[in-house]
Amino acid sequence: MQMILGWIMFIGIALPAVVDVEKPWFAPSLIVTLLVLGFFLPTISSKWIYKITYGRPVFGAYGGVPRHVLEAEVAAAADFSVDLPEDDEKDLKAQVGTSEAYIAAHTKNAYITVQRERTGRAPDEEEWAQYWKRVTTQPIARSTYQRALANHPLAFALVPGFLHRTALIAPLATIMLTTLVLLSPFAVSEWTLPPVMLSVAVLFALMVAVVSLTIANTRPGETIPLGFRPDFADRVDRLEHLSVQERSSLKGQAAALAGRTARVIDVRTGIRFKKSIARFTARQFVAVVTVNMVYLLGLMALCLLVATPFSEDVKSLALQYARQATLLTALSGVALIAYRFWELLISQLPEIIGPPVGAAVVAGIIPVGKYAATGHWEIDAVTIISTAAVASIGLFGTKLGELAKRPK
Repeated sequence: MQMILGWIMFIGIALPAVVDVEKPWFAPSLIVTLLVLGFFLPTISSKWIYKITYGRPVFGAYGGVPRHVLEAEVAAAADFSVDLPEDDEKDLKAQVGTSEAYIAAHTKNAYITVQRERTGRAPDEEEWAQYWKRVTTQPIARSTYQRALANHPLAFALVPGFLHRTALIAPLATIMLTTLVLLSPFAVSEWTLPPVMLSVAVLFALMVAVVSLTIANTRPGETIPLGFRPDFADRVDRLEHLSVQERSSLKGQAAALAGRTARVIDVRTGIRFKKSIARFTARQFVAVVTVNMVYLLGLMALCLLVATPFSEDVKSLALQYARQATLLTALSGVALIAYRFWELLISQLPEIIGPPVGAAVVAGIIPVGKYAATGHWEIDAVTIISTAAVASIGLFGTKLGELAKRPK
């Protein structure tokens, strides 16, 4: 899908050059060139987007989850709780323990492999233990991996799934850019289109914000399947530097959970959880939009360069591409700003609605009091408006103060 959308975007970029160069062979040649590039650019851009979004492995040369993923997990875990039946909670904690034990085992196997290659000898258990303690107690997201896992084990069972759902952001961002690129050649000369494109950018930003804030949709009564993939035992057996006892223990723990489930009683999340998910989503949105815009600007320069020898008015074509580039860059910036606006608006909806509601109650006290005292209903618009305004300012100030004091 990403490749197809990329080719569609190339059409919007190539169109000004094709229209300007009135040669029958130029359009097919340029399109073929861009299609060939389309086979390579998505792979390169995907690698860039992955690195920007997820970061490098947290254990460096020894692998592990990407650092930005672990940061989001640790930050979200501090403000996430789930209630389960007692036996189900034990099973889910066992699932987390086995998963994290496999991560440690996989890292240990890589550690031994790399150290053998570097030093010519296998490190002993004490060296491994010292390394593992050091990397798992390094500060991350105002905590450490070791502390977060000990204090919030159930979060490590569910939060990774929430983060995985944010993969929906990439296609949304690409579809938005594709729509904007296809409209951009016509918007340069037709000034009724930019407002439409602005609406598209803001709408897609809203969709991304909604996805970001609704991915943690585990509901009371929902069943969580436990157990591991069928090839788990094979993957454990490939950890050649682990002892037979270590591998047998891991496989036994996994086998004990096969076919089991855990039923959710209740899920609670707080502002820090929402902010960590929103930041993780925003990073993906920014990465997809930025990387694709870099390629689109490069393709504009390529189309202009190829068309220059055959164009009758190079300055006009260059100006058209400059306007197209400016418009797309501006709209991409608007989309990123709009995402932040929608995310704040939706996540802080109770705080935003609270002041006007409170102000309305305060403003309504005066006419209600007069009615109770005199039996006559008198509405003084000036009094109500002025009271509401003063109350709103006070209530908004209080809410802003509360938000400012909250941990980020």
